[in-house]
Amino acid sequence: METYKGKPVFEAAKWMELKDAVARCSEKIEPPYVVKIPAGTKAVGSYAFLDRTIGTVILPDSVEEIGEAAFFLCRSLLEAILPVGIREIKYKAFGISALEKIDIPSSVVTIGPYSFERCRNLESVNIPESVREIDTGAFSGCKSLRTLHIPGSVTSIGLAAFCPCSGLEHIEVASNNPVYDSREDCNAIIETSTDKLVVGCKNTIIPNSIKVIGGFAFCRCSSLTSIHIPDSVTLIEDGAFDKCKNLTEVYISNPSLLKNTLLNENAQIIVEKDGKRSILKIGDLTGPVETDDELYDGKPVFVASSSKELAAAVSRYGDQVQPPFVVKIPPGSNQVRSYAFAGDRTLGVVILPDSVKLIGNEAFGGCENLKEANILDYVSEIRERSFQYCDLRSIHFPKSVVKICSNAFWGCNYLREIDVDAANPVYDSRENCNAVIETATNRLLFGCRNSIIPSSVVEISDHAFSRCEYLWEITIPSSVERIGNKAFNYCKGLNGIKIPDSVKEIGSYAFNNCSSIKRIRIPDSVKTIGKGAFYNCKNLKDIYISDPNLLQNALNDPSVTIISGFKHTPKTKTALITAIREEIKRQGSQADLNCIDTSAIKNMRELFNKFKTFNGDISEWNVSNVTDMADMFNGSDFDGDISKWDVSNVKDMTGMFDSSRFRGDISSWNVDNVECFFPMFCYCNLADDHKPERFRRNRPADAPLLEGKLNWMDDVSFSLSGDGVCVVSGDLSENHENSIWNGCDLAKLPVKHLVIADGVTEIGDYTFYEWSPIVELTLPHSLTRIGSSAFDWCRNIKQIHFSDGLQEIGSDAFGSCPVSKLELPKTLTKIGVRAFDRFEQLVELNLPDSIVSIGTRAFYGCSSLRSVKLPARLRVISESLFSQCKALEQVQMPEDLERIEAYAFADCLNLKSITLPGGTQYIAHNAFESEEFDEGGLHYSITNYVTNINDCTVSAKEWDGRLDIPSSISHGGRAFIVNGLNFYGCKGLTAVRIPDTISTFPECAFSGCKSLREVEIPSSVTTIGAEAFYGCEALRSIELPDAVTEITENLFKGCWRLRKVKLGPNVTTIRESAFEGCEFLQHLPLPDSVRRIERSAFENCKNLVDLGQPASLEFIGLYALVGTALPFMQDGPVYLGNALCGFHGNMPDHSCLEVRDGTRTVAEAALRGHRQLESIIFPESFKSIEYEAFNECRDLKHIHLPKSLEFIEDGAFDWTKIEEIEVPWENPIKIGYRPFPDGTQIYVPVGTLAAYKAAKYWKDYKLLEKENCASNPLRFVTDDSIIIGRERKYSVVLMEKPQRKSPWNLYGAIVPANPDVDARKIVKDLLFEAFRDTARYLDLTDWSGDSYSPEEEMDYASQRFAVIDLPDDAKPQTQTFDGRKYLTDEAFYNSLISGGVEWEPLNNE
Repeated sequence: METYKGKPVFEAAKWMELKDAVARCSEKIEPPYVVKIPAGTKAVGSYAFLDRTIGTVILPDSVEEIGEAAFFLCRSLLEAILPVGIREIKYKAFGISALEKIDIPSSVVTIGPYSFERCRNLESVNIPESVREIDTGAFSGCKSLRTLHIPGSVTSIGLAAFCPCSGLEHIEVASNNPVYDSREDCNAIIETSTDKLVVGCKNTIIPNSIKVIGGFAFCRCSSLTSIHIPDSVTLIEDGAFDKCKNLTEVYISNPSLLKNTLLNENAQIIVEKDGKRSILKIGDLTGPVETDDELYDGKPVFVASSSKELAAAVSRYGDQVQPPFVVKIPPGSNQVRSYAFAGDRTLGVVILPDSVKLIGNEAFGGCENLKEANILDYVSEIRERSFQYCDLRSIHFPKSVVKICSNAFWGCNYLREIDVDAANPVYDSRENCNAVIETATNRLLFGCRNSIIPSSVVEISDHAFSRCEYLWEITIPSSVERIGNKAFNYCKGLNGIKIPDSVKEIGSYAFNNCSSIKRIRIPDSVKTIGKGAFYNCKNLKDIYISDPNLLQNALNDPSVTIISGFKHTPKTKTALITAIREEIKRQGSQADLNCIDTSAIKNMRELFNKFKTFNGDISEWNVSNVTDMADMFNGSDFDGDISKWDVSNVKDMTGMFDSSRFRGDISSWNVDNVECFFPMFCYCNLADDHKPERFRRNRPADAPLLEGKLNWMDDVSFSLSGDGVCVVSGDLSENHENSIWNGCDLAKLPVKHLVIADGVTEIGDYTFYEWSPIVELTLPHSLTRIGSSAFDWCRNIKQIHFSDGLQEIGSDAFGSCPVSKLELPKTLTKIGVRAFDRFEQLVELNLPDSIVSIGTRAFYGCSSLRSVKLPARLRVISESLFSQCKALEQVQMPEDLERIEAYAFADCLNLKSITLPGGTQYIAHNAFESEEFDEGGLHYSITNYVTNINDCTVSAKEWDGRLDIPSSISHGGRAFIVNGLNFYGCKGLTAVRIPDTISTFPECAFSGCKSLREVEIPSSVTTIGAEAFYGCEALRSIELPDAVTEITENLFKGCWRLRKVKLGPNVTTIRESAFEGCEFLQHLPLPDSVRRIERSAFENCKNLVDLGQPASLEFIGLYALVGTALPFMQDGPVYLGNALCGFHGNMPDHSCLEVRDGTRTVAEAALRGHRQLESIIFPESFKSIEYEAFNECRDLKHIHLPKSLEFIEDGAFDWTKIEEIEVPWENPIKIGYRPFPDGTQIYVPVGTLAAYKAAKYWKDYKLLEKENCASNPLRFVTDDSIIIGRERKYSVVLMEKPQRKSPWNLYGAIVPANPDVDARKIVKDLLFEAFRDTARYLDLTDWSGDSYSPEEEMDYASQRFAVIDLPDDAKPQTQTFDGRKYLTDEAFYNSLISGGVEWEPLNNE
């Protein structure tokens, strides 16, 4: 094996290949690894290596491109060897890696945005003379970078390109740089033309010539302590000194310039003016709350070791500081004491000093708002329940932590990322698994909602995922032998689990209260199942197990069906389909069908054609006798595990996965007996290494010959050798509407050389269209005609071997091929339209004299073509025949030429002279028209050659940035009207006036004009294209004409300084991301004409507080208002115009949302994930419920849908608890895919059942007719009362509890004292279900697993349910039951009648 610096080198192009290479290695190699990209690779793909195990990467000379985030988050990557040839290092290519040094090759032109962000160990970087652009944030966060040299080639440096680089000490710009300088050895980068300082460091001395200090110039420069700002400075842009925490002295004569700089509050502003000196604080300019405490993200840091000390520290501020608070444990403390902050909901961030080594029991337990805790590299032990029920999102365990209790992070439901330092001797988070694994034992200690269990784990420890309520799915690898006690306890969202046949033991309460699991299969390998393993799995229907005795103490629900052995034993395909239909009807589309014995089945052709939505479990099917699997999963959603199937007897797999979603690994299948398989994977994006080796694209050169026929074209056969030569024979004359090869399996095999066999006379239209693998093409002598688009868009063909006999080449036959030499046969007579257009490598063209006709644009855009000899028999040079052949210098005309049509040689800029035959009768006036010219500092393009100019851009090298576009221009004795423009990327443009001859802005018209501040748009403009002002960072205000009706996609995205926008009265639509990131935008009253606000339209407009209330608003897209200040105006439902767009504040438990009258729509995902919501009542004005509006409202049970409703989008109420719905519509309204949960019972009006069963998506639900459907809405349980439905009445038995002053206080129920049980939910469920029928008393104390006194139980009940006070003179009767006193129905009825509430008492039983 090749080695590098003594370590073995693994060859891989992506992280999965690295994983496989390491696994194949005979000896165990510890990370970090040395990775070499395979020779011949041209591009490293985006996100190719998100892997912390890489230490060194070696790129071969063939690599030309490094994709976005290719090595992002490679935290162990210390060295990257880059070859010459790379032109661009793309977005986040090496972000957050451990690089210490980087030598950028001399071929690189662009260093992309954030390409080396947060490479905190990067000490030196060599920027070569080839680099022209250093984009936004390219080296942001490179704290160890000491010196910086900007070469003369760099002409663009993006915003915050070196912010923050707090370690920078020396900055130098080459003296020959035309755009930037570092005058007077100032240790800064200065924009020469504007005298603007754009990047500074701790040793910067600002020269007296500087006028502007740019935004983020010194941002986060923590080593900067003092700065002197000269009198020449007139502007300090926002954020120039943001978070310079050690900056204590600022010398300046005009302190008002510092108002918006986010200067450190402790900094002294020393004002020297007229020989006098005064000292100010930033508060003297801006007036914030004064504090002596350390700040963290603008909030004071309180030093405290317990909740009591925190409360005392906070009290000093009164109401000036609001929770959640930032707390710092006192320096010198060696531990955080047990229960120090337990249950403190005011705690938001905790900062541990270096001295803390131990975090005690429940130290932060129950701190429900604690989102951030830094565990430093000194903490060694984290004890029981230290952070249980906290709101933590990510945790990093340093190498010092050697003891973690498995229940330390119980109930941290929002935890998404878990990371262990690679140097930790006890624990690891191998393979980016988002879990903690005990290294020595391979036990998974605990995980989170995003965990992926590595294949090396042998045990899932006790409590590993306990109370991880947002864990939806998890795959247990076949290495796991034990699932520990309470391993998945209370994983309520876990909707399915597959236990592999390696598991031997399932611990006690392992899946207790996993209420979403519907069925589970216990493999024969399991020998022990602990007590309560499947307790309280209320939706569990079936358990498949060979030995039911194992479940003796594991279940507490007698309704669960225990199935041992096979449930169905079909002998025929028909019987098999019947069994599948029965199980899918019973279990749903994700049914476990392993209960069907398939050992007798031989034919499975088209088996799942009638069950296309099936995506369940068939992994254990016995298919050893099956011979036919053709089209088995054609068009199916199936993507399950079938890797262990024995398909050794299958002969036909034609179209087996055609157009399916299958992505599984079947590489181990034995397919030696398969005779027919094309197109087995047509339009199925199955990874090549997941296919059987026989069917892969990258087959070895000595692989056996593949032979076959296309199943839909019996007369076409092929053979493919291992070296990529494919011979096609048969009848190819049939015309097609699209390629017969594109998307099929043969198109994905490594065909390099296509040979059409002798005997083929004609190739029909589109026969080989867009077959990209072909590099070489050989055509036979028998061929006479090539049809239209036969080889069009075969973009890799470099050689075409024609044979004499060919007479006609059809339209678009060979468009856009990289052919450099073209030898056409002497028998050819006709070339069709665009037959060889855009042959950009073609240099010379010698057309045979046999040709009599050449279609229009046949050689259009052959940009390298220099000389042409036209055939002697040609009479007409057709329209645009050689247009855009910009390198064309010589043309030999035929003697009998009669006509040269329009644009025949247009834009042939190098064609200086031409000799025309004497018999030429007609030459179009624009046959030799040139398209471009410069006039008055502007570059114009003429595209219709008559009177209009459709494009103009800046051409002048020196100008002041202001531009007045003329309405007309004269050139060559002709007048042209200017009616188009394009100033994309014109960074020097500051102001522009547009003439009234322009009515339309094209896409990206001013995109990237970073200095543009003023735009004057005339009233003639009616349309502004997408991204027209994208990234115009200096733009502050703009007024759009009244005729503009649509704010297009990304129109003002990234215009973060934009403060004022005036929209016309006719705007109807604001498209996707139109104002995204406009951080300074505060007020934008939308006109009443606005109907739609699409996805992300105002996302991250952080200061936006007002959009008006547009009366016609009908739609708000996903994320449209995310990150704005709009939802924080008031608590409760948030409305915009006629749309419900969100909910602010904490929604009370068991909420009933009654949408206000007049509301017409609810925004996409507006209330997604509000778990407290239980019922919704919509007004009769409502028209539409948009995409995922109430998705994942997991306690939502009841909705009232109005008759006015017209549409319900995809997933609107999916993942809720809705089980039945009544709909009022005589004709089914339009609904999207799965708007309600699977299995929802829908009641429809009488007489409409047939219409609903025929309607798209309605037919997927259970439908029944009902009288007076949805006639009355209901009211449900709220926080402080029980509101009874308009038609239903309930009788409830309440328990008495004596008090000192009040004779009786009544409670809804005795609730369990166990805090693990949601008492209110139990009470609510029983009120609506149990009490409705026959239940008499409610006593749930026996449900508790612990021992509590009756007083403790009743005290807990008083905290969890509303109190109803009876009048003092009430004397309710009681009776004794089970040792306690209860109100009788009659007493309760009488007491409530006096309050005016009607109740229906139950008869005493």
